Amino acid sequence: MQIVQVESGLEERLSLHQARHYVASIGLRVEPPSVEYLAKICQHTLAHIPFQNFTMLVRPRASPTWEQIIEDMLSGLGGLCTTLNPFLCALLHRLGFKSVLLPCEMQGVADMHMAVGVSISSSFYWLDCGNGFPYFQPIDVNAPVAWCFAGFHYTGRRSEKYLDIVQSVLGSANQICNQRVSLTPVHYSYFDDMRRKHYLDVNFGPFLRGLRLNRWVSNVGYVMRDNLVADLPGRFLRVQQPQTEKWISARFSDQRILHLYRDAEKVLSTK
Repeated sequence: MQIVQVESGLEERLSLHQARHYVASIGLRVEPPSVEYLAKICQHTLAHIPFQNFTMLVRPRASPTWEQIIEDMLSGLGGLCTTLNPFLCALLHRLGFKSVLLPCEMQGVADMHMAVGVSISSSFYWLDCGNGFPYFQPIDVNAPVAWCFAGFHYTGRRSEKYLDIVQSVLGSANQICNQRVSLTPVHYSYFDDMRRKHYLDVNFGPFLRGLRLNRWVSNVGYVMRDNLVADLPGRFLRVQQPQTEKWISARFSDQRILHLYRDAEKVLSTK
């Protein structure tokens, strides 16, 4: 599949200095564009940059500005798809990849999520570091293959206009479609309404009603959802706030994450 020539609007949003800073911060070096290097960027981002909604809860109700996105990514604070994936699209532009943004349907709701598409040679790849799952491998939309990580099993199912990301979870035989990815790239401004809804509409996605935190490294997923924590592929444990704080401190070395968790917990407890 040849990439549709649609500008993302992020082509010049990241400087070469900022791109090099980020690559070094996740333990990589700048390399020529390749599928292997793209996979490394995904894997190291998931290992070093937390997926979290704490900043959404403790900051004013507004989608992050581009300056906030850069600061949160370069400092290692992370965020949601609204932070992680546009930054990655801009980063890939600066590193010489041909990258675009792709709208995604989730839970039956159109345009609820954004992913990234990358054209390399004659192939077109989907990737997503902002969905809270260990999508370590970019998927060639014309030749999707199955893979697994920390008890999650994935594959892609291609139709004419879409790629469905189908997964089973933690050894379950049941499969779900996590997201339906449109293969028609769009401009960053296309997501203005989606971004606004995520930060203002409590019923648009789960992130204004609960707590989310995770990172994926060395075949282990460190995952927190509300009062459940897990070192996957182990089982989830129901814990109280003091145990949650100990769990976060042991698995996320950046103490800002712990402080943000405390503040986010207070925000939710006052509702």
